[in-house]
Amino acid sequence: MKKIIIILIHSIGLFAYHGHIYSKSHHHAMHAKIDACLKRWEEQKFFSGSVLVAEHGKVILSQGYGMANYELDVPNTPDTKFRLGSMSKQFTAYAIIQLQEQSLLSVDDTLDKYIPDYPEGNRITINQLLTHTSGIPNFTSLPEYEQLAVLPTTLNEIIATFKDKALNFQPGLQHRYSNSGYILLTDIIEKVSGQAYAQYLQDHIFTPLGMHNSGYDRHELVLHNRASGYSLYKQPKDAAQDACDIIQNASYINMQVPSGAGALYSTVSDLLLWDRFLHRNQAINRLISSLVKIDAQKEELAAMNYGYGVVVDTDYPLLHKKIIGHNGGINGFATAMNHFVDEDIVIIVLSNFDFTPISKLSHNIDHILFGQEYELPVKTRKMTFQDNEKRK
Repeated sequence: MKKIIIILIHSIGLFAYHGHIYSKSHHHAMHAKIDACLKRWEEQKFFSGSVLVAEHGKVILSQGYGMANYELDVPNTPDTKFRLGSMSKQFTAYAIIQLQEQSLLSVDDTLDKYIPDYPEGNRITINQLLTHTSGIPNFTSLPEYEQLAVLPTTLNEIIATFKDKALNFQPGLQHRYSNSGYILLTDIIEKVSGQAYAQYLQDHIFTPLGMHNSGYDRHELVLHNRASGYSLYKQPKDAAQDACDIIQNASYINMQVPSGAGALYSTVSDLLLWDRFLHRNQAINRLISSLVKIDAQKEELAAMNYGYGVVVDTDYPLLHKKIIGHNGGINGFATAMNHFVDEDIVIIVLSNFDFTPISKLSHNIDHILFGQEYELPVKTRKMTFQDNEKRK
């Protein structure tokens, strides 16, 4: 699982109809332009995946590009299932909110209530785990993570890798992105609910919302319509400047490791159901009820506010629109889901190329929607698919 840098997309009301794209002709025009842009990304081998764009829940574009499996020539479609990476965090956060609403926990509870022997657990709150302000080191950045990621493990064993590490800062005083917090939240959900994390989400989020193509991904599952993930082969340092970048199968990861920090899968269609639930019912307010102000001088996510598994950008440079969303990354996959609040427009991008510049691609789409100029990727090196025997 990769540490992500969240870049949110933006909007500006340049169309008639009070900033909304109501007419069918506009939808057709936008579909054609977005589709042409995404096909260019596909042709340049910078993108393979599925994209959905909708306004007020009405789909403008829902389409697959490239292959879900390049070895078997299986195309991506709107029904292809992708690993979400850190987009999973908002579902974990919402599970915590549900448990709070049932009076089974409080976000003001300290960690030691659920893990009594956790060092300094009496100083760390659930709220701080949700907002990355606990000071707990990010376990995916530790030297032992590479080995941990491929071995059979348990939640307790994962927690043990960072449990005794010194805090990066005093809880509540800074913001630093940490997957470790969401591993601890996974453990809390299981202890409080009495269910496995995967089963809790299935019973209390996915099934009630009709998200029948979403769940907790595991390598051993025979999962219909699941995309294979791809990465770039790292060229030797002495490779020629014009050498081809080789696209290969992504490295294996034991999906028990990312857990509630990044182990879920979904489709663009299911994620539209989630988006409608959050924004139509104002459920999104529960996820942004405790935003963290970030110090631009100290923190890498400057000028963004982190809530519970989502980020809010209230003044994207030059465009001044409120955006709520999150990006994700995990071996073989890059993802983004962002919602324009005032315009009620959502853009969902799921890629099975983990090297896709996911934020730039999302920016291309929103620039098309709102009449702004945009830059397609500049291909500086050739990329190709090549099997191991040919590479040797």
